Amino acid sequence: MHSWTLRVAIKAGKNNFETTKMKQMKNRFTLIEMLAVVAIASILIALITPAVQSLLFGSRVDQYTSSFKLGMERTQSKAVAARKYVAMILPAFHNAAPDAVKPYCKGGYRLAYVKKDGSNFEFSSWIEDWKNPNDGAMLVSIEDTEADAKNPPSVPSATAFSKLDKVSGLPSTDLGNACETDHQALIFSPYGGLTGHDRVLYLTFTEAKADGSTYILDNPDNFLVLKLNPVTGRISYFDPYQ
Repeated sequence: MHSWTLRVAIKAGKNNFETTKMKQMKNRFTLIEMLAVVAIASILIALITPAVQSLLFGSRVDQYTSSFKLGMERTQSKAVAARKYVAMILPAFHNAAPDAVKPYCKGGYRLAYVKKDGSNFEFSSWIEDWKNPNDGAMLVSIEDTEADAKNPPSVPSATAFSKLDKVSGLPSTDLGNACETDHQALIFSPYGGLTGHDRVLYLTFTEAKADGSTYILDNPDNFLVLKLNPVTGRISYFDPYQ
């Protein structure tokens, strides 16, 4: 009787062991299955990456434009609060700028107090350091007609900032030849308006990056436009599709 019970127990244990072993083997991935999973994951990543990058760069245009708008509003506020003329210096030429200024060309800025001498403005002193470095987005044009502002942006030309005002005496040690000779700044008066302009300005931002002495537009269909009223100094978003 005892021997029969022992044989039954041994057989049952053997069956349980074999069942457990088979389940473990079924739960394991084979090498071919693992390679297939890796291959599928690689394909999915390759498909998703461009879409993610496009989304990131698209949001950078929003962030960059918003940051620039805040910069203009801060320039205006400082002019009114200090009862002085305040200039928003905008470097244009990446290849002619000192290394410290290169990241701020086409959309970066630095605020400065300026003095009015007749119809001219002269540099007085810097207010703060450079702001708004470009990282996938840039200010590519400044226009004074609504029709031009509605056109998708193109690669910025040497006169893209020709609607800016001139500030004499800018420190060459700080700027080098980064600014256009006669077009360097947006200047706000102590009353909050924009000096030197009687027409609305339209500032266009898009996905872009510097490439040596030129610029590459990554997606010119993704652009935003800011509208600047020279009389009131009011800054707002402009819809080019209206």
